[in-house]
Amino acid sequence: RAGLFLPCLNGQAVELAMGINNKGKYEMNNRAFPILDRPGKDAFSDLMFRHKKYFLSNNIPKRRTKTGRLKNVEPRVMSHAIVPLEIGRDKVIGLLAVDNLFTQRRMNKTDLASLMNFATQAGLAIESFRVHEEIRELTIKDGLTGVFNRRYFDDFLPREILRCRRYRRDLSLLLMDLDHFKAVNDNYGHLAGDA
Repeated sequence: RAGLFLPCLNGQAVELAMGINNKGKYEMNNRAFPILDRPGKDAFSDLMFRHKKYFLSNNIPKRRTKTGRLKNVEPRVMSHAIVPLEIGRDKVIGLLAVDNLFTQRRMNKTDLASLMNFATQAGLAIESFRVHEEIRELTIKDGLTGVFNRRYFDDFLPREILRCRRYRRDLSLLLMDLDHFKAVNDNYGHLAGDA
């Protein structure tokens, strides 16, 4: 079973982006774990801030102790690992957590090496998608205001008209113009006009 954890927007936590719950069902965005840049705080923090390279725990029931076991891990899980999603040597963009809830097979160093290789590939794929989305956003939004631009409008309006016809809904278009706005820029400067 596996879960993919990505940083929240504020950078102070990681949240489950997607994974499998204890019933074998797909789940997403239901748990967040706080992270702090303090060595030894917890496995998620240590990996996100590169204090450790990986986390691996094989808890045998007779010798189970609190050390080497994550908080909030189901008691039935005897083996679990967490590896960073790295892009390059200096950037961790998330974490991949796996456990043996369903197989009960003990994880070893070979499993860990395979998991780290997979995590690197997943990290590169996620980062590639993010960069693609940023470039797409730059082509359809004004960099200053974040408002959709003419290119987006020209593409979106015909689709919206067809959608309103199909569902027999009204469609309104509001056009506004600020008269004499040049005077604001001339009197107060372009930074004030942009604001």
